Amino acid sequence: MRVRRWLELLLLFVVGPALLALGPRWGVSLGILGSGLVCVVVLLLDPTFARRDLWQFGRGRRGLLGVLLRTLLVWIAIYGLGCRAPDRWSG
Repeated sequence: MRVRRWLELLLLFVVGPALLALGPRWGVSLGILGSGLVCVVVLLLDPTFARRDLWQFGRGRRGLLGVLLRTLLVWIAIYGLGCRAPDRWSG
């Protein structure tokens, strides 16, 4: 089981991103959306997975404000970097 987990992690976080980086930029977005869809399908096909847990958004509501605030901070930082060096980021 441990070897399978390491193989899974290597495929998802090393091989997958490396292959996506070889293609066009729009392929990265499609790869992210596609892998998310594959994960949902695999979870739904797994008989040991509690399907109700997939759709219980109420349990995540407690941490939602923190996630949104951190996301806003990252957006502000990226915007600030883009304003400081527009020539470097525009290609």
